[in-house]
Amino acid sequence: MGIERIEYKTWKGKKTSFSKRFFVIGEKIFLNKINSKAIWILLVIGYILVHVFTIASAPFYPREELTKELILDGRGTLIGAPYLKGYFFYLFTIILVSVVCSDILSQDIKENSFVLYFSRPLRTVDYIAGKLTGSIMIMSLFCALPPILVGSSVIATQTGNNYMGSFGILGLTTIAGVLTSFIFLPYAVLLSSFTKRKAYSGIGTFMTFFVLDIISDIFTNFNTNWRLVSPVNLLHYSYDIIYGTELPAEINSTLYVIAVIMLTILPLFTLFIRIHLKGVKG
Repeated sequence: MGIERIEYKTWKGKKTSFSKRFFVIGEKIFLNKINSKAIWILLVIGYILVHVFTIASAPFYPREELTKELILDGRGTLIGAPYLKGYFFYLFTIILVSVVCSDILSQDIKENSFVLYFSRPLRTVDYIAGKLTGSIMIMSLFCALPPILVGSSVIATQTGNNYMGSFGILGLTTIAGVLTSFIFLPYAVLLSSFTKRKAYSGIGTFMTFFVLDIISDIFTNFNTNWRLVSPVNLLHYSYDIIYGTELPAEINSTLYVIAVIMLTILPLFTLFIRIHLKGVKG
């Protein structure tokens, strides 16, 4: 019995550019997460408790224009409770980020996937950017898209003619939503790189933010700047800056910048070093 000849054909395609490789990783993460029952349950419950009533109230309570007070504090909405600055919005945000990032790196560590990833021409920056891109896409479904829908529904039914002002607030709302989608991710992804168990990563992320809120409440009695230790306070101060409001006089602006760096830039830098070393060791 003869051996069949293997015919090789020249591959005429092109290699994926570095700028697109992290999109491939991000897309894969998004598709995996969006098929998760846990993610869907959180999104459905979060939408019902946080977003649905606010979005639905706009057609029944038309106003002259979209204002930052409506987006931040919920003034003039059906429930009349804070929206972006509401407790439930923050609570579901940190729960969602804990679930989304619980296995974002821990699974790769458990399966030793770094050998596969970095055996190809993939840079550490591409790998991290891909993980963050996929996570931001999922987080935006809760943190960015609904506030944009709220603003759009208000603009569609407003009675005044100042549409430029309303669209300006809508643009700032988009920025605030993207910030909310991102601000907790660096720490959550970093924590996921320290364990092979996604349960440890998810619980650790949630408990860290929860404990920081408690510490902030305790020590604020001694110094107001301890408010910056709380992630929710830091996020709300960032909202104020985005919408053109200055920080409270009792809050040190330098300490605010340091707190933002500690929550975002420092975890990203640490994560880069850890992933780079793992890639080198193979």
